Amino acid sequence: MNMRKVLALVLCLMLVVTAFAACSNGEGSSQSQPQNNSESQPQSQAEQPEYYKVAYMGPLTGNYTQYGSVHSKTLQMAMDEVNEAGGINGVPIQVELFDEKNDAKETVTVANKIVNDPEILACFGPFSSTCAMAAAPIFGKAKMTLMAPATSHPDFTTLNDYMVSGQATMEWEQENFAKFVYNDLGLRKVAHLYQNSDSTLTTDSFFTQFFEELGGEVIIHEMFIPGQTQDFSTYLTRIKEAGPELLYIGAAYSDCANIVKQAHNLDINVPMMANASNMKEEFLEIGGEDVEGFLFVSSLDPSYQGEKFVEFKTKFEENIASVVDPQSLQMYDLANMFCTALKEYGPDRERINEYMRNVQGYEGVNATINMVNGSPKKPMGPVTIKNGEFVTYTGE
Repeated sequence: MNMRKVLALVLCLMLVVTAFAACSNGEGSSQSQPQNNSESQPQSQAEQPEYYKVAYMGPLTGNYTQYGSVHSKTLQMAMDEVNEAGGINGVPIQVELFDEKNDAKETVTVANKIVNDPEILACFGPFSSTCAMAAAPIFGKAKMTLMAPATSHPDFTTLNDYMVSGQATMEWEQENFAKFVYNDLGLRKVAHLYQNSDSTLTTDSFFTQFFEELGGEVIIHEMFIPGQTQDFSTYLTRIKEAGPELLYIGAAYSDCANIVKQAHNLDINVPMMANASNMKEEFLEIGGEDVEGFLFVSSLDPSYQGEKFVEFKTKFEENIASVVDPQSLQMYDLANMFCTALKEYGPDRERINEYMRNVQGYEGVNATINMVNGSPKKPMGPVTIKNGEFVTYTGE
């Protein structure tokens, strides 16, 4: 065999060995290989992070501290339960708190801090519609989901595709309020006293629209400046002179309770009603006997005895506050919905966001939740105060 044939044989053998090695490593194989990405496979143990992080922003100081304190503690309670059960596929969740003081300008500053932290997957809060709408463009640009437990402004979830609310829109709420007053109470003349804010102005507009479509009339509208008004007698005197059959109060719990007390001092003894955000222990403490018989329309039925609700209520009242309020329940549901999405899709912001805005048939603590473009529609019913407790209104 001459040298040329020997060299040709050696080259052929080398090609065979190289091809075999490539096939063994999956290179050049005609068979498809599994894609190693977060969307199609759960993370391997080596790839799992030390923790997942979410943010909460709300009023942790200032006049609305009570709301921020209870909401943040409820979020932490939900995440603690998840972590105690093994976390998300073995990974714990951390909650970082941010104080926005219920101030729109401060909210913008805080929102920028949150979206610039690459570890944060999503944010819960804030408390008010005004602050939530101020933060919306920042979260939308960053493509980070903002989950607000108490924001009911009808425009909030339409501002961009990353806004989620735990509360039904004002439009849905006020339609239920108007029907309750007109159909259930049989009243036709309403006075509305409310604070000057985006949310209460929108509430006034929707309630008036729906109530008048039914045949009722809002005979007087009075607006005060929150934080600057303590004596409501001027407004209440005009209301008394107008002769309403019901007083609808749009204010935070402290102002609302004081308005009720001052109204009674002026011998205004008609039924009174407010938004369910006032269903708090502080409202009962400030109002005392004056708020007996006070009315709400709420997605929270205090008399509900479902197993999940009773378990949540017991733990909440033992660890956070003596009275479960609707917004804390909504925070708890949002937190657990988020954890369901995180467990299903991993830390994929887009898929988590899609789930949060459009999930159908999610079994919440006290109701089945169907999200439509980030907004839930929940059944609502009347609630009153009897013997110092929130109870289902039965007409008695």
